[in-house]
Amino acid sequence: MAIPIGSRDVFQYEELPDSGTYFRLLRVMSAVQKEPTENGPPINIDSSVAECELTVWPLEDSPPYHAVSYTWGDSAKTRWIEVNGRPIQVRWNCAYVLWQAHRRSGKDDYIWVDAICINQTDTREKSHQVAEMGKIFANAKCVLACIGPHDKFSRSFFPDLNRHSELLARASAVRNEFPDINSNNKKRFKSATKQIFRARYHSSEPWEPGELMAQFSPIISRPYFQRVWTLPELWLARRAEILCGEDCTPAELMHGLNSLMDWDMPRYRVPKWFKALPLLRRAVALFLRPPGYSPFLIPSGHVMAMAHRPGQKMEPINSISIAASLECQDLRDRVYALLSIVDWVPLEGKQIRPDYERDLFDLVLDMLQRTGGRREYTIPCSADGIRGSISA
Repeated sequence: MAIPIGSRDVFQYEELPDSGTYFRLLRVMSAVQKEPTENGPPINIDSSVAECELTVWPLEDSPPYHAVSYTWGDSAKTRWIEVNGRPIQVRWNCAYVLWQAHRRSGKDDYIWVDAICINQTDTREKSHQVAEMGKIFANAKCVLACIGPHDKFSRSFFPDLNRHSELLARASAVRNEFPDINSNNKKRFKSATKQIFRARYHSSEPWEPGELMAQFSPIISRPYFQRVWTLPELWLARRAEILCGEDCTPAELMHGLNSLMDWDMPRYRVPKWFKALPLLRRAVALFLRPPGYSPFLIPSGHVMAMAHRPGQKMEPINSISIAASLECQDLRDRVYALLSIVDWVPLEGKQIRPDYERDLFDLVLDMLQRTGGRREYTIPCSADGIRGSISA
């Protein structure tokens, strides 16, 4: 798949028939990839690592596809791929998820990857396509949450998850059935969790909560779980799978593990070696949150988005606090990423629509007015990262 740079014209996008009702889908016909070395992935290499076919479809009449959720990564680290026979340069993370998707499904499945399926240089198309991203992820048969290559924690973590798959799936189901614990369902919730703990203690697989927590903490602290777009992409998924390196596991297992740790933390003493682990404060804040505390206030709590039920929406006020603590390349995305999962109050009959030419400060004020009340927020309100308090 060598591409002599300069010998062929690079890939050029053709305009969509209607960027509000059409979108592009990708098939990865072939892909090669190696895990990054300690010095990082190669930069600007002169051969392609994937051959892809990009086609246009109506949003309402497309073939089944997987939607890819991932972090864009470092813009300085790039690779060449082929799209419709022509070379195009993408970030290393994008090339890596193409390899993961091809390894999982082969060349027959369609996938949607924003960096390729949206013409990122066309602001008008990008605004229209971002407005439809809620529909794109909700209609996907599966969301592939690509969290990156393996490290020393994840190599053993995901096989351990799969060993306890039956138990963790049951825990996830119970958490979904009881998203809020109150006086009306407390008795049923206790009965359900007792059955899970009984099954755990009688399991043929040994249960080592301290070891799993030690592995879980750095995984949920990866950049993927600090990204604002991760929240709606997992929230809207009919089904989600976590892809890490060459491993693939149902997202419900991570959600089930999170639930078990949440319920089980008071039942045993935390050993001294675990107290000394890095990132402990963030992990324990998640595991020990008090009743009624929103898990989404923890940036790494995106794992809880896997628990949502179809049709459920977030409260606008909560979403503002969540988005302010999450990462994105364009600060407008702290609003636009949440449009599909939050019920905003219409102003004069107008809904917020993605517009990447809109002034950021004007967008923030518009968003705050739609919360339906007065409250002070600390929100990044300039591209230079200056933070200020805004009342609305």
